Amino acid sequence: MFLICSLLITSCKHDSKSISSETKAFKNYLSSTFQISVGQQKHYYFLVPGTQCKGCNLYDAHEIDSALNKKITIISTFPPTNFLHFKNVLEDTSKTLLTLPFVNYSNKLIVTEGGHVLSVLPVYAFFQQIDSLSH
Repeated sequence: MFLICSLLITSCKHDSKSISSETKAFKNYLSSTFQISVGQQKHYYFLVPGTQCKGCNLYDAHEIDSALNKKITIISTFPPTNFLHFKNVLEDTSKTLLTLPFVNYSNKLIVTEGGHVLSVLPVYAFFQQIDSLSH
C-alpha cells in the first residue's frame, strides 16, 4: 500500500512540475515574441509551426461560433492568409515557435486558464477538438 501511495504522489508531483515548465516556456515565448501574456479566462492556442508545406495548411473558421472564435489564437510561422475567418492570428516571423520544447515539429493545441497552461495536446482534428473542449 505504501509503495502504491508513493508512486501516486511521485506521479502527481511529476505532472505538476511538467505543467509548470510548460507554463513558464509558453509565457516566456508569448512575452518575448508578441509582447502578450496568458490571460485568466480559458483560451485555446493553436500552434502551427510551419514544418509542413505552405499550401497544405489552410484553416477556415467560418463555422466556428463567434464567442468561441474569440477564445482561439492561432500562432504560426505561416502567414495569416492561411487562416481564414479566425479573429486572432499571430505570425511568428522569427520562427521561435520551433524552439518550444513541447512543439516537436507538429501542430499543438494549448489550453490555458488562470494564467497557466492546463494542457498541451497533439492536434489530429482541430475543429472537433475545439468543439469538445469548449463544452
